[in-house]
Amino acid sequence: AIADDLSIDAQYWQWAVKAHPAKNVVFSSSAAYPIELQRPDHYVLLKEELITFKDRIGMPDMTYGWAKLTNEYLAQLAFEKHGLHSVCYRPFSGYGEDQHDSYPFPGICKRVLAHRGQSIITVWGSGRQMRDFIHIDDCVQGILTTMDQINDAAAINLSTGIYTSFIEFAQIAADLCGFNPQVIGTSNKPEGVFARGGDTTLQRKLGFTHTLSFREGIAKALAYHDA
Repeated sequence: AIADDLSIDAQYWQWAVKAHPAKNVVFSSSAAYPIELQRPDHYVLLKEELITFKDRIGMPDMTYGWAKLTNEYLAQLAFEKHGLHSVCYRPFSGYGEDQHDSYPFPGICKRVLAHRGQSIITVWGSGRQMRDFIHIDDCVQGILTTMDQINDAAAINLSTGIYTSFIEFAQIAADLCGFNPQVIGTSNKPEGVFARGGDTTLQRKLGFTHTLSFREGIAKALAYHDA
């Protein structure tokens, strides 16, 4: 899969150098950030400048993170060598009401609805792992607000700066459904890095702040799936 991803990105930039589009909007990922800054004993809100191709990139999250880093690097080279205007976005845990079931967000919402009124709800991993959930509407608004302010292929987060654990997520969903179960992690399941959240300083500097709280986003999804 990573070979396919890299091939697609390489072909895109080969085309862009010839076609010279007015703007390249590049979708990277928060998986590009160094995993050593997302551990239980040491985690920080991740700032864009933590990745620099001049002297520091760190170890990203698996092959997906490497693919995204490579695409960012190609965007930067395209600007430096060919003057191609680009902006690179690093979305954190984007979600929405109709998100595909392969993602954790709809899975937890549907599990809470299916077990409404029961005393126990389970989530994958320890349940203590934390993510920075941002609604797709806020992602789109963040892009529209900032894309014309960056041309040099610099990266910008799409994030809220707020950590939410999977246990907290399930508790919020259950509360919205009117019950208060014990939420238990199934520790034999994979959970990825411990804490992944994005600093919002640059977003705010460029005029964007998310507007939908995670509780509001969960409520919208529960209503969608319970219709």
